[in-house]
Amino acid sequence: MGIVDDIRNRGASSRITEEMLYAEALREVEQGIRRDGLWAKALARSNMRQEEAQAFYLKLRVQSLRDEIELVTQQAARDARRRRDDDKQVFVQQRAIEQVALNHERNRPVQGFRDWLNVLVAAVAIILVFVVIATIVEKLR
Repeated sequence: MGIVDDIRNRGASSRITEEMLYAEALREVEQGIRRDGLWAKALARSNMRQEEAQAFYLKLRVQSLRDEIELVTQQAARDARRRRDDDKQVFVQQRAIEQVALNHERNRPVQGFRDWLNVLVAAVAIILVFVVIATIVEKLR
């Protein structure tokens, strides 16, 4: 898909979004929901002419809805960045803990020789016990 297609798609998307926003603004007006600040601005711009004010109010309300969407989108992006940063921090902490454990393991004295020495001493002790028992049994005969 080329850049021209991207621009066309964005334009179509923008027009559909605008249509939905105008529909929402009209629905609010029909239900008697009105933002007083926007209504006052519309009245001021239209020199207090009600019909012109209503038309201008719809434009103001659509822009207000766009602004609300933008603010919510920005907040969601900030929240996502914060979660990503928190995840990175947890990852860094886990890596630091793993590194400390690895360094501890690397710096631990070699136990292999000591273990073999213990086995050798135990084996010699068992042999000595057998020799002593054999000697005692030999003398008793």
